[in-house]
Amino acid sequence: MSFLAILRRYPVARIAAAGILLFGFAGAATSPYQPVVAIRELGMSNAAYSVVIFAAAVTNVLASILIGLLADRRASYRRPILVATGIGALGFATIYLMPSALVFALVAVGPLAIYGASNALIFAKVRSHATEFTRADGEAVGALLRMMISVAWILVPGAVGLLLAGGDSMLPAYLISAVLALAGLAILAALPADLARQPGTPRAGIG
Repeated sequence: MSFLAILRRYPVARIAAAGILLFGFAGAATSPYQPVVAIRELGMSNAAYSVVIFAAAVTNVLASILIGLLADRRASYRRPILVATGIGALGFATIYLMPSALVFALVAVGPLAIYGASNALIFAKVRSHATEFTRADGEAVGALLRMMISVAWILVPGAVGLLLAGGDSMLPAYLISAVLALAGLAILAALPADLARQPGTPRAGIG
């Protein structure tokens, strides 16, 4: 079955694919320009920036594991996805509206690290509906979601760079990311309700 047919047939796959795409868009709009904003525009030292990025990576891994375990144990994915996405949108907006080295560090280690967990949660949400797919369709859905992330990173960094090339600041990239994350939140709000796990049914897992 083609990807378009998959999207037409399965609402959860369609919504998740759009949500993953916008998640990728939001991340790709700012990630390439983080050093420029933090070091050149906000005055953070190279060493401080390195520490912040390392701490953010650790927080992201821990948040993904802890949130994923809780969501998986309760078979509840929709609400954590919406909360993490909303926190991410707020984080991007905060850096744009209150630009400072301290705000950048706190948001990177907190809200944006938590936002990163929504990616794995969306995959887990789709897998929790695995009984709705044929085996072949389930594999196609997984491939489609992974492709959405790749598409985002192909399209967005260059587009944002071109859009902001004539300006004096790359901070508006964070406004763009906030808008994209909010759009993702609006779309992901349409995800179907979580299914009650039947006894003996394996957990969806994260990753």
